[in-house]
Amino acid sequence: MIEIGDTTLRDVGCNMDVHHLLDLNREAILYVHYHYWRKPVILGVKYLDNDKKYLMRTGTVIASVIAYLIFYPLFALIAGVFVGAMGGVMSVVGTLIALAGLGLAIANAFILAKVYVQAKAG
Repeated sequence: MIEIGDTTLRDVGCNMDVHHLLDLNREAILYVHYHYWRKPVILGVKYLDNDKKYLMRTGTVIASVIAYLIFYPLFALIAGVFVGAMGGVMSVVGTLIALAGLGLAIANAFILAKVYVQAKAG
């Protein structure tokens, strides 16, 4: 759990690239991405007292984007096939599950890349 002013981040994910660089009781800006709009994941930190910024490695972000674009849609496709195999109305539901999973994964990959680029720039 991380408390920042009035905001509390619970069940926070943090890569080892950034984890050991988090210091207690220092004023900082956290760069956060919400994994599927639920779980906050810290992409980086910028300390205000010395203006140093520490971010997750670019290779880690690229691997995460690839996972969003390949593996998560694959899971949604498999779930859609299982539901669609029930036949009838469920085939439409299965198709919708697969399409929704694909759309959510692409949107999440885009948001992750966008937040990372913004964090690098600012």
